[in-house]
Amino acid sequence: MKKTTVLAVLVVGLSVFNLPAFGFWRFWRPEPLVLARDGQAVAEIVLTKDSHPAVAYAAKELQTHVEMISGAKLPIVNAPSAAKTRIVLAVNPAGFESDLAAIGTTDGYAVRRTGNTVTVVGAIPKGVLTGAYRLLTRNTDLIWARPNIDFGTIYTPDANLSLRETDWLDVPVYVLRGWQMIGPGNESNVWQFRQGSNWAAGHMRISPDNRKYGCVAEYGGGHNLTGSFITGDKYFKDHPEFFPFFKGKRQDPREIHMRTQLCFTNAEMTAAFIREIDDRVQKNPDYETYRIMIEDVWQCCECPQCVAPIKLADGSEVPLDDPAFRSTQFFLWLNQIADHMTARYPGKRILTFGYFFTEIPPKVTVNPIISISFCPIRKNSKFILTAPENEKTYRNFLEWMTITSELTWREYFGLCAPFPRPIDVIAIPDWKFVNAFGVKRTYSEMYSDAVGPRMDGVESWNINAPYFWVMANGNWNPKRDSAQKLRREFFSRVYGPAAKDVSAFYASVEKCFLGSPGTSRWNDRSLNNWRIVKEAGRLDECRQALDRAATRGLTGNRAKMLQALRDTFNRQAAALEDLKAVTVGKADTPPALPVDFQSPVWTKAGSLGSRRAGSARRSWWWTIARTTGRCSVTS
Repeated sequence: MKKTTVLAVLVVGLSVFNLPAFGFWRFWRPEPLVLARDGQAVAEIVLTKDSHPAVAYAAKELQTHVEMISGAKLPIVNAPSAAKTRIVLAVNPAGFESDLAAIGTTDGYAVRRTGNTVTVVGAIPKGVLTGAYRLLTRNTDLIWARPNIDFGTIYTPDANLSLRETDWLDVPVYVLRGWQMIGPGNESNVWQFRQGSNWAAGHMRISPDNRKYGCVAEYGGGHNLTGSFITGDKYFKDHPEFFPFFKGKRQDPREIHMRTQLCFTNAEMTAAFIREIDDRVQKNPDYETYRIMIEDVWQCCECPQCVAPIKLADGSEVPLDDPAFRSTQFFLWLNQIADHMTARYPGKRILTFGYFFTEIPPKVTVNPIISISFCPIRKNSKFILTAPENEKTYRNFLEWMTITSELTWREYFGLCAPFPRPIDVIAIPDWKFVNAFGVKRTYSEMYSDAVGPRMDGVESWNINAPYFWVMANGNWNPKRDSAQKLRREFFSRVYGPAAKDVSAFYASVEKCFLGSPGTSRWNDRSLNNWRIVKEAGRLDECRQALDRAATRGLTGNRAKMLQALRDTFNRQAAALEDLKAVTVGKADTPPALPVDFQSPVWTKAGSLGSRRAGSARRSWWWTIARTTGRCSVTS
């Protein structure tokens, strides 16, 4: 009797402390919940009949992936039946008040077990969808490694699938997370939703198709001043003065490749814009955020009113040569739109770019309903925001944070050519840093896993999949998940016994790339970066690591992932070997134009090597090449 009492006291005593720390927890963990036995379903998925489309979609995704892994198709029911195990999907269910309080208004979720019932809890439908995905990935080795529908999903079949992890809470640090997929196809967006994204450029509009993903909805798309609101078709004929005066005439946005800005000092144009925004809000009243975004061009209006010094309320002036002049001019104009919306549509917000000339904070107060999508396009992506190399971007960011509490960190992390750009080790520390200032929204451009007009996204994904996956998962909570931790998970799930070899390949490239001088931005050229690896003498080392990986016996989709990586590496290495030195004409003095390419001056030549490219481009031959289009630096 005494022994029993002592044991009971020991158990109670240990429960006061952290049982896992004592190594005893495995003896008291509940039995796994069986979903399938010998490929047959022994569980069901329960949701209410009137569930939100995102919850119904969560049930279908659970059903699809459990069947894919185990062969068992779990029934989806609206009321519990006689099944031994149940997975309940619920928004704001009773009995989970503490979890819902912790989740708040975010798309976080909780997974809780009571007996043989596991409940996925969310405060909003998107939380339930993400919780369903995490229930799968935390209880299997399933990974959506890339959007490729043929081999991007990897898992180990298990006819006796069980749930072992059934009790946790997860609340995101970033309440808006996502990727603006550049290129065709929706599979890349589905991929990012499976990683936990709640924003996608292609699914911002409220529609039946979009509701199932539970995404954040914003009206207006991207660059849209003259592409959507004050269009050339509607206004240019009768009101050319609405558009910028540049190069001696009013610019028609229909004749300019990237369209134009507006004449922001024109009062009639402002009145017309307000009528246009009224029309949009009244026809689309269910949105909270309406996007008013500058066009993708630097050129601004040079009419007398638009180049005159800006007089501020305190009596000071902002002259044309002040770096903040154009930003101040733009926000003085946008404040008028915001004041109108504040008065007429309480609760509505405006999102605009901090980009190009508006990346520099203005010298006026910004209406608090205006949110800033801050785009650090000039940032050197080899370095974190606080590095000396990014001083200007860092300074602009800090100044913006004194102006607004509503800033979105909008990046270019996913625009990578077929070179493994290790941008994840920059992205996650940056997300962690800017969040400390109160930033809670982030999105970035990324190439879709398809061949598009701007880039062969398939080639990019073949070699950048680890970094894309790490970033897509790391923006949920960069305080918790380091790039190194998430990389280990990716390599282990995707490459299994070859994980160490593939990781060695990426480590070799990363060391060369991050240790090299120069700048990396969204438009990096892959061969330029591969040349860095070659000149460091590590190209063979990279090839050998992938060759070793190929001997590890990978099969199925794991083998296809490795083969895709090797194929792109081999193509890039071959292209690098095919590059030849070229000779270019170089004049000591400016030649007369048009150039006579048969003249003696053109016969003066020098060999253009990779390290001389920067200085050679400043030579007169480069001016000639740009003017005439008669010279190429590769052959």
